[in-house]
Amino acid sequence: MSNEGLVLDLDNDYKQLAKSFEEWLHSLEDKSIVINTFQNSLHKLFSEALTFQRKLEYDLKITDDYAKKTDYYKRLRDKMQCTLKVLTSNQTVARIPWIAIPYVNYLDSAAPKEIQTKGVIPTLKDAIECLFKHDFQAIQKAQLLSFIAYYTFNTSRLDVEEIKADLRLVNWLTISSFDSKIRLKNNLSSQDFKGVVISLDQAELNLKEAYLHEEHRKDCIHQCRDALEHFVATARINIAKEGTENKFSFDLKKLMEIGMLDEETKTLTNGVYSFCSSDKGSHKFRNEKVSIDDCLEAMQETYLILEILLGRYLLIKKV
Repeated sequence: MSNEGLVLDLDNDYKQLAKSFEEWLHSLEDKSIVINTFQNSLHKLFSEALTFQRKLEYDLKITDDYAKKTDYYKRLRDKMQCTLKVLTSNQTVARIPWIAIPYVNYLDSAAPKEIQTKGVIPTLKDAIECLFKHDFQAIQKAQLLSFIAYYTFNTSRLDVEEIKADLRLVNWLTISSFDSKIRLKNNLSSQDFKGVVISLDQAELNLKEAYLHEEHRKDCIHQCRDALEHFVATARINIAKEGTENKFSFDLKKLMEIGMLDEETKTLTNGVYSFCSSDKGSHKFRNEKVSIDDCLEAMQETYLILEILLGRYLLIKKV
């Protein structure tokens, strides 16, 4: 599975568990619900929490295998372990104010102002065990524990977002390694694509600044777009031996007409260019906030499509 596949699977499993929690809590409003339905729903929630735990453990093992050489390996691993602790620990992982909890009828007035919670899975397990007692107070406690599990689960939301971002970052650093980027740039320079290399260098400089300064994020993606424009314009001049209108779509169409591109490569190139254009890259278009993930994706996809385009360029030059 690709690293992006890991990200998507992790995201889907997390969203599914969050949805199940919300459906479960909504079902508690139904006073006519029978105890067996109550138990079955809670068991389903417990099972999905276990699935998410196993998925995260799998991702941690995969990360151990390929990410150790990157600078961000320790940060990524620490975040994964922190999220696993929220899921599985029998020790305190969060503190919840009582005022935030709707199911506290059975508690006396001497209750503390906050509760120290265990991990999501041990708390859900305690809730299931409460239901075996089949008395009203036990059912109330099961409701309380399920809400506590949900609250605890939500404390991991930001960590999961950071894990996804770091997985993408590590993927970009691994696939687009320093050596492979240098090799591509050298090949581009030797084929008279120096303008492309300049744009890539500028994109990388902006990426470094983009973590601290948001204004560099659109500049990073803008330079990725410029790299693609420089490539197709230069390729048209060199191969078709004619001028260019400096319009990406016209140049791309001409490269297809002369046989350098097939329909699939044209579609892929257009896709990357579109991402780097009106919705993300240009200051002239809508003022949409650009994330670091957007920058990393633009950089990765630009390098990958340029590798493909240069290969097609060299092939047609030999004909």
